[in-house]
Amino acid sequence: MDAAPPENLVPNRDCGDCNVCCSFYEIRQPELQKPAHVLCPNWSEAGHCTIYDTRPLPCRTFFCVWRKAASLDDWWRPDRCGVAIRETAQDIPDHFPRRAGLAFDLVGGRAVIGDDRFITAVASQIAAGVPMILLVPGKTGSGRIFLNDRMAAAVASRSRALLVRELENALADAEAAAP
Repeated sequence: MDAAPPENLVPNRDCGDCNVCCSFYEIRQPELQKPAHVLCPNWSEAGHCTIYDTRPLPCRTFFCVWRKAASLDDWWRPDRCGVAIRETAQDIPDHFPRRAGLAFDLVGGRAVIGDDRFITAVASQIAAGVPMILLVPGKTGSGRIFLNDRMAAAVASRSRALLVRELENALADAEAAAP
């Protein structure tokens, strides 16, 4: 019954005891109704899913970008860095040429905004033309900010101070937009 893992996962890399996707994302399936930002009731204190073999399709088919990108080292595991990166085609502005992008879900607070690894990842993806969305949790949903247009000048400048300032402004706007 379990879906086979996709072939594009990094070999010998698994979730371990990371449960970010089990606590951050909403699941609306007949067999599981789990709101966003709430730990799944099927996550055990022993650090694993108690319904793993029969978990709903969204749980069987979702893999964060850390599981798929060998270029992301162990620091990027979502529970370690506080960012869950996922692929998305939603909320990409019509004027943007590439329709698939990356969503950076801030799951561990705002401290990562000043980390050079985070700054470099966001700036390099924007420079490469990858649509980038920053999401922060609110009380009942997430605030979303499209980063490419607002950060283009900072990325072009290659100024760390300007990149950090623009990321902090984007974070503040996302927090203000979070329901």
